[in-house]
This record gives sequence, C-alpha cells and structure tokens, in this order.
Amino acid sequence: MRYRQRCGELKIGPSFMRRASRAVQISRSDPTTRECARKGRTQSDHKACLSANAAYLYESARNGVPISVTIRRWLRLHLHFIPKPRWGISMSAFNHGMSIDGYARVSAASAQSLAESMDETGVAVLHDVVPDEIIARMRGFVGDQIARRGGQYFSCEGTAWTADTCLRPLIEDAGLHALLRSLYEGKMRTPPPSERIFPVLRVLTGSHGLRHALNFHYDSYVVTVLLPVLIPNAPGEPPGHLLMFPNLRDARRSAVVNILEKLMMEKLLKRLWRKERVQHWLSAKIVPLTPGNLYFFWGMRSLHANQACLPASVRCTVLMHFGDPHERSRFKGFSQQLHARRLRRMARD
Repeated sequence: MRYRQRCGELKIGPSFMRRASRAVQISRSDPTTRECARKGRTQSDHKACLSANAAYLYESARNGVPISVTIRRWLRLHLHFIPKPRWGISMSAFNHGMSIDGYARVSAASAQSLAESMDETGVAVLHDVVPDEIIARMRGFVGDQIARRGGQYFSCEGTAWTADTCLRPLIEDAGLHALLRSLYEGKMRTPPPSERIFPVLRVLTGSHGLRHALNFHYDSYVVTVLLPVLIPNAPGEPPGHLLMFPNLRDARRSAVVNILEKLMMEKLLKRLWRKERVQHWLSAKIVPLTPGNLYFFWGMRSLHANQACLPASVRCTVLMHFGDPHERSRFKGFSQQLHARRLRRMARD
C-alpha cells in the first residue's frame, strides 16, 4: 500500500505514544536494532525499522518537535524499508523486457507514481530506458551535425529531424504515448488536444552555447520529458545540470494569461532567477542528468533552465513535449513568433 494512502490513517495520539514508548525500551535494550533499522531496506528489517523509528519520534515529541514535523519524519523514516526511491523509478518496477528496437518498454502503469514524484519533488525518473548502444549512435549523429554547423550551438525542432535517427522508435512508441496521455489527463482533467509528441534536440557548445545557459522559461506543453544524450563529465568540467523552480505555478488554461506570464517571468524578471539568493529562497532544484534516463517534469508549471557549460564542452539533450492546451488558440502563432525571435537574437554573432 502506498504511503500516500496510509497518510490519512496515521494518527499521532496516545496509542501511538504508548507503542513508541515500548519501542524506546526495546531499542535501548538492543542497540543493534536501531543501527539495523537505520540501514535496513529489506522487508526482513520491517519490525526493526518500525521500532527504531517510533523510538526516535517519541523522543522528538518529548523534546517539543511540532506535530507536523513529527508526521513528516515518521513517513520519511517509515519508508526506509521500501525499495522504491522517493524520486526516480526503476523501469523493472513496472515494465519487463526490451522492445524490438532496444529501448526498455514504457507503459502507462507508471503514470501515478511519476505524477506523485513530479508533484512532490518536481522531477520523476525512469532509469535506463535508452541503452548505451543507441546513446552512442545518437552521439555520432550529433557529432556530424556539430561539424557541419561550425562547432556552435544548434537545435532541431519537430519530427522531421528524427526521421533518420534511432530516436524515432521511441517517439512513436505506443507505450510512451499512453503514459504521456495518462499524465496529461491526470493533471488537466481533460483529454489532450492531440496525441502529438513535439521533439527538440538541443546541443550546447561553443560561445553561442553560453548564451542559452540560465535562460529560465516555462514550456508551452504540460508534460516535458528530457533525455540526456551527452553530458560533460570531465573532472572540474561544469556538467550543465538542469536547474528548476519546481511547480511555481499551475498549468494555464488561458492562452492570453500564459503568454503574459511568460513575458513577465522570462523577459522582465529574467535576471532575478539567476541570483543565488533567489534560488536559495525559492528552493530551486538542481537535477544531475545521466544519459539513458528519462526525466519527467511539468514543463508548463516549472520555471527551468540549464546551468552553463564550457565553450569547449558539448551538452546534448532531447526534449519531448506533450500536451499543449493552447494548441488551437488564435494566440498560439504569436507565442511561436516570440520564441523564434528570441532564438534568432541569441544566434547573432
């Protein structure tokens, strides 16, 4: 049973305190129990975990810790024996085997867990979806494109660029479409306007790549999936982590409101989000990226950007956007023009 389903049943009252008091005596009489519970993550350590956790919380309550903090600590400690991490979900938990194209299978069965993680921490991860062989082939494709474009930043948008790449099977995968549709419907309470996935290849390198660092923005799509292809990892080399203010707003159903908010946040206040003090105050999240994983987040809700890389480095990611609630709006063209103008301005020498 998921911990969210148990939250409503958890009571911190006299009964809990009596059980915790008994657990204190057990833990104090057997020091190994507490250490076993602290490190234990298997079902066999279940009783030890509960005893030590209850003892810890009982002592915290006696020291005047607020009840809300006590509940959060209880849930956090109570989950120590559950193998599922708080954010980041192993593919084997929901899917088995490989597809004929080499990708790990993706299905809508993981939608609820992904959505919970995206709501709570901002990001959810499916690990090892894309195998190393396909990542290597994609890197070869990117290397050829960099040589053709003079070693500077470039991006490819739409499905046309994927036609001759090994990424096409993933974008057309029925399981991925079903998962994204389930995430969209769960958040927006309505079917998506289309089943289209809008892929974007971003390659940050050269002096132009620096111009695209820390450009915080909201996506026009409700769900964004990020696939790292090449991340700088040499000693002392900035990797260009994903940096976000998770779920800073709700998904906007009005195209006009969405455009006005994007203008204010991305243009008028763009310098504000780069200040470390503001990032600390608003609990900005740094997300390290590992090639082959899929990172899910609410692109329309989370203000996000990438950290800077060295001009000599290459940082390549594929973004897969899904669910634009303003797709049929008459103002959509205006929003696209603003985006295109912004990219042309940053591409100038």
